[in-house]
Amino acid sequence: MRRLLFALLITAISCATSSAQTVTVGSKKFTESYVLGEVIKQTLKVAGVDATHKQGLGATGIVWAALTSGQISVYPEYSGTIAEELLKKPGIGEEEMRSLLQKQGIGITKFLGFNDTYTL
Repeated sequence: MRRLLFALLITAISCATSSAQTVTVGSKKFTESYVLGEVIKQTLKVAGVDATHKQGLGATGIVWAALTSGQISVYPEYSGTIAEELLKKPGIGEEEMRSLLQKQGIGITKFLGFNDTYTL
């Protein structure tokens, strides 16, 4: 299964980017997540958005809880993890994923250009 990387975000983030609020980026407790969280933070800052990064929050469930409770505004996540662990619907497509997340007040960005099928 090809698992693409998206950034999950609370839908209120669009409001934060147009006001004086700070966007809080979260990341899981592994190197790739740390790096991608920092890339998201730096990208927001270049766009003129005040952003901070809470690194290494923990596993999927912990970071998801931080997102849904508003403790963080965005974090990077793989589509397979979203489908299997968060939505409990393995194999769903991107549009269905977007629709199900939207019902929870969560959005996803476009594909970030990474996938976990790279092999040696």
